[in-house]
Amino acid sequence: MRASGMFLAALALILLAGCGSDKKDSSSATPLEPELSKDPVTLTFFNYAGISDLTFQTLIEEPVKKKYPYITIKMTEKGVSLPDLVASGNPPDLIHATNGVALQAVIDLKLYADLTPLMKRHKFDLSIFKDGVIEDIRRQSANRNEIVGLPANNNMAALYYNKDIFDKFGIPYPRDGMTWDETYQLAKLLTRQEAGVAYRGFTMQHTLLLNNNQLSLRLLDPATDKPLQNQDQWARLFQNWKRFFEISGNELTDITYGSGSNDFLKIRNVAMAAWGNSVVGIETMNDPSFNWDMVTLPVFPEAPGVSTQMHTPLFIISPTTKHMDQAFQVVAEMFSTDVQLQSVRTGRPSLMKDAMYNQAIGTDLRSMADKNKRAFADMKPASYPEQLSSYELVARNAFNNQFKEYLLGLKDLNTALRVATDQMTKDVEAEKAKRKN
Repeated sequence: MRASGMFLAALALILLAGCGSDKKDSSSATPLEPELSKDPVTLTFFNYAGISDLTFQTLIEEPVKKKYPYITIKMTEKGVSLPDLVASGNPPDLIHATNGVALQAVIDLKLYADLTPLMKRHKFDLSIFKDGVIEDIRRQSANRNEIVGLPANNNMAALYYNKDIFDKFGIPYPRDGMTWDETYQLAKLLTRQEAGVAYRGFTMQHTLLLNNNQLSLRLLDPATDKPLQNQDQWARLFQNWKRFFEISGNELTDITYGSGSNDFLKIRNVAMAAWGNSVVGIETMNDPSFNWDMVTLPVFPEAPGVSTQMHTPLFIISPTTKHMDQAFQVVAEMFSTDVQLQSVRTGRPSLMKDAMYNQAIGTDLRSMADKNKRAFADMKPASYPEQLSSYELVARNAFNNQFKEYLLGLKDLNTALRVATDQMTKDVEAEKAKRKN
């Protein structure tokens, strides 16, 4: 009995040791995120997206310090350009740049790291973003397949309207889902003289709606760099908006072409304004007497529910940073639930998939208390063109200038498109020669 008891005790010890050994092997077979140093690190941050100091402090600096007390983010000196920082040997660790011209400048300077390896290393889940968002980001990289940065929010366009003007003339308010044709009919009804005041039915943020157009048109053929291969579709866009400014009393001048914001928000003689996200600006005015609301951006029949292309500030990591993992920790924190909800509550529509972000839009803003938040939530961004010439943004200035000339009535449609084509061709050739040197 004694020998038997000793045998059983020994067997139990062997089995326990075996169980411990199996547990250890199983654990070590699971890949773990590397333990990162918590030594103090300062990361420089270049503000290429034009965010305010308050936004930087509340939506970037403070959340990072709370999560990672050993990481300090320092804004680069104001007035110093990105090329200047590169030339001085002090490129920033992090860059906040809006897709478009600013992002292209970052790409041209080769100042972005593809985030794909870092996301794998840190197990960052891309499925948190709405469908199509990451695909659009990839299309904007140098080789159309990298993740140059992650999108903070979307400058979603909407149709804003002055309720007092509609009430004054007894005209029903705009509604979600209107087409451009329906909006045009409203603009005609609202453009009139009353008691010495010239009311205008409609204004728009010209360059945003053109450059980030709802039909996903591109200026240059990516294979040849030749401009306006889809000229008929561009002509349709030109004509669609031109008719609003052919309404008697709603004509544009050199002054009113760029004064739509002031006319709608302050003078308040404009009934409707098609703009990018303006709720933060309206909140900043702090004027309860401004009786406004918004509906979805008017749509084309062939693209129902489609707004402008994604217009977003991206969080970008410089390939020259000595603290790649810590920089990614900062970027990843920008997409935590707490930070994204704080951003949304202060009026910035999110590109995150979860419906809670749509429900929280503008809840911290007094001016948004009774407003139609579905104007943001019910629209999806137009797809970014699948392929773009690397000279696309070089061509944009000449094109926008001719669009303005056409809207002002200084050129007819055919002339404006011909002059735009000629000038874009010259600008692209000049840029090609410059890049060769």
